Amino acid sequence: MNVAIIDGNKIVNVIIAPDGDDPEKHGGVLLPPGLWIGNFLPPTTDERVEKLESENKLLREQVSAQADQAEFYEECIAEMAAIVYA
Repeated sequence: MNVAIIDGNKIVNVIIAPDGDDPEKHGGVLLPPGLWIGNFLPPTTDERVEKLESENKLLREQVSAQADQAEFYEECIAEMAAIVYA
């Protein structure tokens, strides 16, 4: 079994351990398929959900700000039209 030695979230080394051993006993995690030294581990589901929730919050705030700005522009145009056509 291949055990990935991790630094941060990056695979820095791979060791071969006897099958059935606990990867944590060797200071690493089970090497995911398709990854090797120099690759980064994929984010966990919880990390992905947290990131998507924060992005969603930011996007909602941006949409709200754009809606407020559009309303402000509409009011400005209406006010200018009232002055011009008065």
